[in-house]
Amino acid sequence: LKDIDMTYHGDDFVSDSDVVSQDFVDKLLVDAFDIKMVGRIGPSFAASGQILKREITWTPAGFTWSGDTNLVEKLLCDLNLSEGKAAPTPGTVDTGKNERTSLDMLEVSAAKQTASSGGLEMYIALDRPDIQFAVKTAMSDISKPSVLMQLRVCRTARYLKGKPKLVWHFDYQDVPKAT
Repeated sequence: LKDIDMTYHGDDFVSDSDVVSQDFVDKLLVDAFDIKMVGRIGPSFAASGQILKREITWTPAGFTWSGDTNLVEKLLCDLNLSEGKAAPTPGTVDTGKNERTSLDMLEVSAAKQTASSGGLEMYIALDRPDIQFAVKTAMSDISKPSVLMQLRVCRTARYLKGKPKLVWHFDYQDVPKAT
């Protein structure tokens, strides 16, 4: 058997290996657990598939990975931002700068909504390095949600409105030669 790279989340397993090793992994899992196989992605197999609602595709150049865009739609709906224009960046140092009430605490219902939307942005950020810093900055005030936090969460959501999908490209590379 060759190298087998495997990861799991809860009861979902994903592995990467050659066909013979993958057959071994499949048999091992089928013998040990009552499982549902969703298939293989790659040469001689399916061109695309999903794991944890993330889309994985294969082309002769390599693989791509993208997050669940339905979460962006939910975020925009939850924040009532489905209409209006998108923001060009996920956050700026000027967000909330001219808002006189930016340091005021939010009322309970607004605080819960902002915290919930910020949490959803944190989940989206797992697949989106372009928003990770902005989300971290907004969520640094989670223990005392303020108007500034709300403005930051909304700014990131407006950015996602204009860029709802980010696709990671993992192109095949030559194996480096040992020197």
